[in-house]
Amino acid sequence: MHKFLKSYLLVLLFLSSAVIVSCRSEEESVPDFPDGSVESVNVWVHENMKRYYFWEDQMPAKPDYHLPVKKFFASLLSQNDRFSSIVNTEDASTYLRTVRNMYGFDYAVLQLANGQITAVIKLVLQDSPAQNAGLKRGMIIKKINGSEITASNAESLLNSIPDNTTLDLSVGNWDNGNVIDEKDIKVYYGFSLSQPVISKIFEQNGKKTGYLYIYDFPDGMSHSLNQKFAEFKANGVQDLIVDLRYNYGGSVASAAALCAMIPSGITGNSPFITYKGNKNGGGGEKKHLPNKLPMTLPL
Repeated sequence: MHKFLKSYLLVLLFLSSAVIVSCRSEEESVPDFPDGSVESVNVWVHENMKRYYFWEDQMPAKPDYHLPVKKFFASLLSQNDRFSSIVNTEDASTYLRTVRNMYGFDYAVLQLANGQITAVIKLVLQDSPAQNAGLKRGMIIKKINGSEITASNAESLLNSIPDNTTLDLSVGNWDNGNVIDEKDIKVYYGFSLSQPVISKIFEQNGKKTGYLYIYDFPDGMSHSLNQKFAEFKANGVQDLIVDLRYNYGGSVASAAALCAMIPSGITGNSPFITYKGNKNGGGGEKKHLPNKLPMTLPL
């Protein structure tokens, strides 16, 4: 594989990163483009997608290799695909720009009873630029970079947030139909640290319920989960709430470890997930839970 091609990473639906170059058959009439050219990268992208892409049979038979890489990749995607992406790991500008990964918060757009449109902050990551600037969950966003949010401009204003490296927000608190305690906050583009697993135990009418908030599933989170479930078990928790509302996904192994800790009767041979591939990548294969299961908490 050419060094230039190693920089590109394909993230395809149901699949791991594609890093293996498949060989072209002699029957295919794909020109040999100069090493390092846009066309040579597109050939590499196309060949890997033919091998790994779930909707391989929906790709165009004769794609335009002269397109810029991101446009070429987009031209291959199925209309059913909302998830696949491509990045150049040596070019930060190719990574997906979102409010979460740039500023460390997320929002929801609401329409009030009077027809007014507003945005409410629904998530603030710990140790993020948003938290450091003073943003809190539940705050109402009144203005973005000096412009008040209205029904006509709400979509364009909110979509413009990732285009900036600094963000001027006018925010306030909701109080019986009114926004009070308005203030201006400047949020700078920056890095958010890894998010911890948060747990609480609630007791009502003699029954204890455990609460577990998990933002994502990074590799190696089993130790943290073990600690939380050991605490639940020591405190006699009977019911469990797992909060995945804002979960970003991640490691299948870490997700499997969580599932292994919840019910009884799970073994190393219990199926957890089934992968499906196209005709070139083989059929489905079952992913099982780890053979060495952690402590379980029957519910």
